[in-house]
Amino acid sequence: MTDKPFQIFRLAALLEVPGALATFEYLQDEVWELIKFLRINNLASDDCLPNTKDEVTREFRLMSTDVTEEGLRVLRGGFHKWIDKNDNINRTSIDMAPLEKALEKVRGNK
Repeated sequence: MTDKPFQIFRLAALLEVPGALATFEYLQDEVWELIKFLRINNLASDDCLPNTKDEVTREFRLMSTDVTEEGLRVLRGGFHKWIDKNDNINRTSIDMAPLEKALEKVRGNK
């Protein structure tokens, strides 16, 4: 883990992007799916992450200390691609493929 903790993203900042059409509820769904992905794949290092979607508030921040070293590598390789892939307010589901591909690459499965 890096010596000094850093912020990976802040939910409120995603809502403040000029011209963004996403609502809080839309982004809350995305963040909740991200948290579940991190937990299922043993990439979360902190029990302080929300336990329910309703606990994901506008003030939510994902910090480097919330994820494992492997989790940081996965996020570096796939987070922005994942955000871009799901940047469609008309989507019917959240596509986790960019993060899944990054995980496969980090773990050497592809």
